[in-house]
Amino acid sequence: MQPVFIFRHADGAGPGYLAEFLAGRRVPLELFRLDQNETMPATLAHASGLVVMGGPREASAAAGSPTFERECELVVEASDRGLPVIGHGFGAEIVCLALGGSVATDPNREIGWFPVRAAEGTLAKRWWQDLPADTEVFHWRDTALSRPPAADALIKGDQVQGDQGFVLDKVLAVQCHLQVTAKMVTEWVARYHEALRPADGPSGRVQTETEITRALPQRVRALRRIADPFYTHWLEGFGERPESK
Repeated sequence: MQPVFIFRHADGAGPGYLAEFLAGRRVPLELFRLDQNETMPATLAHASGLVVMGGPREASAAAGSPTFERECELVVEASDRGLPVIGHGFGAEIVCLALGGSVATDPNREIGWFPVRAAEGTLAKRWWQDLPADTEVFHWRDTALSRPPAADALIKGDQVQGDQGFVLDKVLAVQCHLQVTAKMVTEWVARYHEALRPADGPSGRVQTETEITRALPQRVRALRRIADPFYTHWLEGFGERPESK
């Protein structure tokens, strides 16, 4: 099987649990460390899927930069080839913009463990089958997505006017962080401690380091029960390579 290509924007913001999930299914991966100026592939002809990870904007490709534009081009190529694509966090923003959606700054930012719920619609219900109507996931966001045309909303959050996740054919974008491990969460709150200042806006929610790391092993285990079915749905049809459009 050809590898899944993974684009990383920051040290410590790699695929996390998704790498474990793929390894358990014997799906190989190839990591491109964009934060270390590694060159992106010229084509996705030798990939079986594409993953776009997150990271802080100052450490990520800025909109309009050659790196950002090239990532968007590869997202479109992957979608056209019918490859599974997934974006996490900032990666979800890249996927959203590449496919014609929009991203806006949200003053009601969220950092910490907060509930999300299934969006309306038959497709969302299928993805959320056997999952609780409201479930807690890890957030680190200050933007809101408006999904691309023809995409179906998948995840809604109480504090977000747009969507926190959408699906379009084999493309999945999740603004919340299903991939985090306990180590990743601990490193993020230590590395980006300044972000944990009181939230802006009347509805913003930012937890303290103590709140975020409280019962962390149990929270991460619970997160797996959400991530597993989402990643499983994402891999449906994996390995099928229709002709490029």
